[in-house]
Amino acid sequence: MLGKRYRALTFGIVATVLMIAFEATAVGTAMPVAARDLDGLGLYAFAFSGYFTTSLLAMVVSGQWCDRSGPLPPIAGGIGCFAAGLVISGTAQSMGVFVLGRAVQGLGGGLVIVALYVVAGRAYPERLRPAVMTAFSASWVVPSI
Repeated sequence: MLGKRYRALTFGIVATVLMIAFEATAVGTAMPVAARDLDGLGLYAFAFSGYFTTSLLAMVVSGQWCDRSGPLPPIAGGIGCFAAGLVISGTAQSMGVFVLGRAVQGLGGGLVIVALYVVAGRAYPERLRPAVMTAFSASWVVPSI
């Protein structure tokens, strides 16, 4: 998995999952302050449910998109959506716009995560896949430490 042939791919996959995981952890920590500053305690739950609902939708779309076009377009589109959502949420002046940004991030996160699983299934030999899945899991654990 970290041999010369797979090193760059492994680091790229792990870095992408870490980016999504760190953001998810940071939002959970920052949400009380953000909701209060944006006078949006009534929409607090939507900042999370908006992300997860659109992420679920994007996961379905990403699988089909990967089947048609390969994993690169959903990864590129997903990272673009995720970044756009970060900008929208980060510059929001109201809680409604913040929730919209989170929903856009969810689209990006859902597109990316499924496409990365497709990459792992196609690029790594069967004997290395358990190690790759372990790296995926560890990427979600590290930000919470």
